Amino acid sequence: NLTTSISKDIHKSGILEKLYPKGMSLSVSSVGIDASIKEAYQFKKNINKSISISRIKDGKAYSIKAVIVDVKDDYVEIKRKGFDNEFIPIVEIDHAKLIIKFS
Repeated sequence: NLTTSISKDIHKSGILEKLYPKGMSLSVSSVGIDASIKEAYQFKKNINKSISISRIKDGKAYSIKAVIVDVKDDYVEIKRKGFDNEFIPIVEIDHAKLIIKFS
């Protein structure tokens, strides 16, 4: 993957040995599958996946389940069954998690 490739390129370049002559350790990891989604790039990675979104509108908290249709820098386009596509500003999303389905 891209992260591994970048890590290997940095290691091969020798720059780390120059900056850290006594040695150093670089660990690369990812967040858990059940971690909250917060940034546009995270939503983009999950287009066409089911999601649970919690938001506060008019002072009231509520959650919806939908499929991510598209993502722009400042909003997420979703589709709920029986509704037209909706556009939710990312700043209005209080909490979002992927809905994990096992077949």
